[in-house]
Amino acid sequence: MRIALTTEWQFEGIEGDLTQYRVNAGGLSAATDLQLAAWERMVAKLSLIAPEFFAKTAKTARAYQLRYLARRAISDKDTGRAVDLLTQSLAQSWKPLWEEPRKSLTTIAAAMVLRLAGPLALDVMMARTGAKA
Repeated sequence: MRIALTTEWQFEGIEGDLTQYRVNAGGLSAATDLQLAAWERMVAKLSLIAPEFFAKTAKTARAYQLRYLARRAISDKDTGRAVDLLTQSLAQSWKPLWEEPRKSLTTIAAAMVLRLAGPLALDVMMARTGAKA
């Protein structure tokens, strides 16, 4: 992020799945609270370098990050955390809902099924739809 903000370099992506992501129950990837804290530290640190950029993009970026963390909490069957993170996401920005409605609505539906019907119902829903949390 620092390189992108402080140089004229351009970054480009490569289409397709190029890596696998392994979640370790004892690692950072499984701790949504630690992930959010690390993300917030990064934003605070880099906001000093590019305040205009973060003033313009931080709320939407935070909404996307919170939605991602909600999906992690859903995978962990952490109902309260998932609903809380989704609520925070929507409070930051509705842009992820408009830009990625399928992913956003799947996340909302999964959180609601988890909350209202429990983990087993969520597993059944995900298996039937082929959706990923």
